[in-house]
Amino acid sequence: MTEPISDQPLQDALTHLLAQIAALSNDAAGPPAEMERLAKSVSAHLKSISDIQSHNERVAAHRFESQYTRYEDIPPPSPADRARFVARLQKLYAEVLSDADIEDILSPYDDGRPPSAS
Repeated sequence: MTEPISDQPLQDALTHLLAQIAALSNDAAGPPAEMERLAKSVSAHLKSISDIQSHNERVAAHRFESQYTRYEDIPPPSPADRARFVARLQKLYAEVLSDADIEDILSPYDDGRPPSAS
């Protein structure tokens, strides 16, 4: 899949076309052929914007699908992450084996749970 595409240039062009249509509609004797040409151009721009948005949704869906959705697909932790996890696990294990009361062990935590990342 490719990258998302910006529809901002088309949005800007559409704004300009709508301003031209508004200017022509204020003129009672405006040329109908010019108004028809602008209307067709607005229609084409709206279709292009819709196509770009559909493309961007497909790109986003593809990226979401390629994320890790199964345990087997998750890459192993980095050595630093693994070392941090092992140190935290050993600290918690030592606290559990200690004679300290559970309230003393959990007192550093606001809600009674260990922080998610330290």
